[in-house]
Amino acid sequence: MKRSIKWEKWENNFVADNSSEDEDGENLSTNHVPFIQTPYGGISIKMFAPDKNNLNFWCGHTNFDLQKDFECKAIDDTPGVEIVDFFSSYRFRICVGLNFNPERVKKDIELRLGCVVPKIKNYNVIEVQKAKLDLQKNGKPWLIYILPNGKFEKKSFDDIKEFNINYNNYSKTKSAIGGKLLYGV
Repeated sequence: MKRSIKWEKWENNFVADNSSEDEDGENLSTNHVPFIQTPYGGISIKMFAPDKNNLNFWCGHTNFDLQKDFECKAIDDTPGVEIVDFFSSYRFRICVGLNFNPERVKKDIELRLGCVVPKIKNYNVIEVQKAKLDLQKNGKPWLIYILPNGKFEKKSFDDIKEFNINYNNYSKTKSAIGGKLLYGV
């Protein structure tokens, strides 16, 4: 299954309009101000969010588990993410800083989590095919990792255990930065 994230704009529903209308349609103003309780006492929400759209929140819905060590850290470390909350293993919320493009931040998160495969630049197919044929000749497990910049690394292994360890490491790298992984056992 291909990893994907569906994005949904999250609105701050805690900031309420403090005016209402009476039976005759006249505007009635109330003096009630919504507030939150903090260790420093009650603080008006209006101080943090004078407008409903002051903070640019987005909810991400995934079709894969958000693991604390990898996915959650990758989201938190993405440039432009000011606030991150994890609601479940499939749902999270981010707040994008005002000086960042929200579409770019969301694409960066998708790239970091392996939902989008970046194009490989300056990828020499002939060199990679030659390396693949050379590795296949010796009959041992092998892998080739093509980096997003077009360079590649090739390795062969004496046993399957060593291959599995390296395959897992390269798979994590591919998920984090992209590229292409070829292998044979």
